[in-house]
Amino acid sequence: MTDPAEEKFETDIVESLVRDQKYIQRANQDYDKELCLDADMLFDFIRSTQSEEWQKLKARHGDDRVKDKFLNRLTRVLQKQGTLDVLRKGVKDTGCHFDLIYFKPETALNEAHQKKYRNNRFSVIRQLHYSRKNPNKSIDLCLFINGIPIITSELKDTLNGQDVDNAIKQYRTNRDPAEPLLQFGRCFGHFAVDPHLVYMTTKLQDESTVFLPFNRGYQNGAGNPPMYDDYDTSYLWQEIWSKDLLLDIIQNFLQIVDKRDEQGNVSRQLIFPRYHQLGAVNLLVENTRINGVGRKYLIQHSAGSGKSNSIAWLCNKLAGLHDENNENIFDSIIVITDRRVLDEQLRNTIMAHEQVRGTVEAIDRDKSKRLAEAIEAGKKIIIVTLQTFPFAIELFHKTPGKRFAVVIDEAHSSQTGNTARDVRKVLVTEDTVEYEDEQVRDVEDTINEKMDEITTDLKLQPKNISFYAFTATPKNKTMEMFGEEQADDFRTLPPVFDEAGNRGRLHHGCTAELHHIHHLF
Repeated sequence: MTDPAEEKFETDIVESLVRDQKYIQRANQDYDKELCLDADMLFDFIRSTQSEEWQKLKARHGDDRVKDKFLNRLTRVLQKQGTLDVLRKGVKDTGCHFDLIYFKPETALNEAHQKKYRNNRFSVIRQLHYSRKNPNKSIDLCLFINGIPIITSELKDTLNGQDVDNAIKQYRTNRDPAEPLLQFGRCFGHFAVDPHLVYMTTKLQDESTVFLPFNRGYQNGAGNPPMYDDYDTSYLWQEIWSKDLLLDIIQNFLQIVDKRDEQGNVSRQLIFPRYHQLGAVNLLVENTRINGVGRKYLIQHSAGSGKSNSIAWLCNKLAGLHDENNENIFDSIIVITDRRVLDEQLRNTIMAHEQVRGTVEAIDRDKSKRLAEAIEAGKKIIIVTLQTFPFAIELFHKTPGKRFAVVIDEAHSSQTGNTARDVRKVLVTEDTVEYEDEQVRDVEDTINEKMDEITTDLKLQPKNISFYAFTATPKNKTMEMFGEEQADDFRTLPPVFDEAGNRGRLHHGCTAELHHIHHLF
């Protein structure tokens, strides 16, 4: 029996989802434990968005058998391919194709797509009795999209002496990962929640389950800022579980990867963005959408903050970014890594996030020819070393009609004089002054130097290039370079757009999670 305090916590969350996010509250009897689906929600969605295709399937299976046959087909595909792949690609049944989700369109120009997107059914079931083997067991909350479960949550309320640690223990000791609902790949995340803290995992493994904090950070430390008129963790159901952000996470952030441990064993993992990564990437993208091309952004990351994934997510979202006329904002995204040999982790991470085959090109040999061909062919994401990048300079100037996003990985690392000088070249126009010779220069110093020239006369700022520089330890000069130019010629330090506590993860035995984002308006 649920404790009264925990029951109120659960009620408040569900009421918020239903009232503010327009979720549909469903009941236990609506859930099929064997199929792991809410079939009525699924068929409501299909009939409202793909009625003609459904009529074709009915003609092939017969009215009395079509639902059972389709459900059995869908269940087999979900078990084999996982929920993420099925939601992104849809499912086929005897020559008929069905989409099981519609993501938010980039623009409002396609009314038919807009209508289908609005027909997504988000629903929630309280105290879900999910197990056929143990019918008395229930999970506090389960979220569904179009009848397919995507998130579970165990709730605890500190008023009854329990907290998030008890919820974690419950997942580890009392939730069998062999259950269809809890098998890896069926749900995207399992959240342990109390009024003050959130932890989550994407893979239940009994006592070995690893839960990571999913908190906002407070006063440069762990936890969440106190909310005096709401729960400290209300951001979870008000922001993260909101319809549009969940759709965004499913479409653009979630990624299944193969991880190899020190012994060489390979296991599948589902990457779910941390709170600070989600906010950082989306903030950069939204600022770019609003302000257009020709801006400079500085992203400060810390060790263990998941920089490679953040860069990959940013690149993929920028590559698909459209303006209000449904035109691509950027023709190509150029990723510069400061190693002479392409950073294998960064390259593999970006390519792992590639959803449309052939959109990512890595250049490490035949530099000038391959880079020129990639840019001229309009490859969406091009990964180069710092030594390869100079070959793009002339092309940038010869193609003023094309627009580029330049993502710089680790802007502070040391490089030789020629290489550093090449990076600076793209930060100015053809009217650049002569460059002095150097033996060894810090890339951050060289970038700062040329940005100083750029911001002295904003006419020199390339209008067809936006810069996104990732650095762990920005120097004061770097902060100044990304500052805001005021009318009185006084440059202010850049505003901090997004920040998670620098010591937050240290308190949990992990390295810090942190992103500072600075933007030159």
